[in-house]
Amino acid sequence: MQLKTYSSVEAFQIGANSALENTDINVLLLTALYAAKDATLPLVLATDRSGIQTCLLTRPQHGWCLGGQSPEASISIARHLHQESLHTNWLHGEASLTSNFINEWNRLSGKSIALAYSFEHMALAKEKLTLPSKPQGVFAWAGEQDIPRVAAASVNFYKESLNAEHTIESQIDRLRPVVTEQRICVWKDQAGQIVSQMEFMHGPPNEVRMAYLYTPPTMRGHGYAKALVATFSQVLSNRGYRLTLFANPKKQHVVNLYKGLGYETKTRIDRYDNL
Repeated sequence: MQLKTYSSVEAFQIGANSALENTDINVLLLTALYAAKDATLPLVLATDRSGIQTCLLTRPQHGWCLGGQSPEASISIARHLHQESLHTNWLHGEASLTSNFINEWNRLSGKSIALAYSFEHMALAKEKLTLPSKPQGVFAWAGEQDIPRVAAASVNFYKESLNAEHTIESQIDRLRPVVTEQRICVWKDQAGQIVSQMEFMHGPPNEVRMAYLYTPPTMRGHGYAKALVATFSQVLSNRGYRLTLFANPKKQHVVNLYKGLGYETKTRIDRYDNL
């Protein structure tokens, strides 16, 4: 077992050229490494003669991302972190990895940390992409003039989906660079009003992850969200991107929406809080 600090570029190469190359299992870890640019990130590596088996990325004031291919090796990492008296706000990763880790952590600490929540990691099977009949309106990229509207919808998304409170001002500040980078797409009705919206982010090379799909309650049932996701999926997949997303399994109607468009569940991501 070794604990060493790598630059995110070095760490990403370690991950991409090892057992971590399975992007479906290690989507969170590889995305975090990819997004960190040139930051320095502490990595805990569990290795054997064949190379890296399991890897944990620690981010101060954030949380731990667990990845790899060996659930057994995650037990060794849990023991190492406990011996070092390290703690975190949350741990997340592929279900079998995090389950073994948390069982050992609970045994060592005497705690009973339970699962906080799960997400389904889904990816588009391009050959199965199904385009529904489109409602009236058009697909568009959000512009500067749309920021107040998408910020207000974002506040509602957080409150409704994550039970989190945010101000419109904070969302305007967060979304301004996102809009500038054209990472928010919308569906506008015939009057030019935004009736559905979605953000996306770039992950490991050639991967795009969709997030924060939201349609106001009064606008639901008209097929706006389905048209938005389908059009976006067609545009980006034709550009050579792999389309992925996280879906809340408790919202089966949302999962069914994605499945109906050609998305398939690849793995389950679990999160545990207050380790």
